Amino acid sequence: MIPAASLSWQVTIQHCPGGACHTHSLLTATGSSGTFTVPDHGDDSYFELTLTARDSGGLTGSATISVLPQTLQLTLGTSPAGLLVVYDGPRPPRR
Repeated sequence: MIPAASLSWQVTIQHCPGGACHTHSLLTATGSSGTFTVPDHGDDSYFELTLTARDSGGLTGSATISVLPQTLQLTLGTSPAGLLVVYDGPRPPRR
C-alpha cells in the first residue's frame, strides 16, 4: 500500500477559447482524498486531475482524467416583471 504522503494531486483548468487551449494551474495537494471548488472559467473550459504516486523505492507513476462540465441554459425572470437581474457579477449600487 502506498502511504497518503506519497500521493500528489494536481488540478488544472484547460481553457479553450476559440479552440486554442492553454492551461491554468488551480490546485496542488497531497493525500489520499480531497476536495476543490470549481471556479466559473467560462463554457469553453474543462478540468484535468492528475494523480502521481511514488513508492518506497522511488518509482513514480501518474494518471490523468478530464472532467467536462455539464452546461445548461437558464432563463432568469423577476416578479414583478422588469426588475434588474444580476447573475455572477457585482451587485449594482442601490438607487
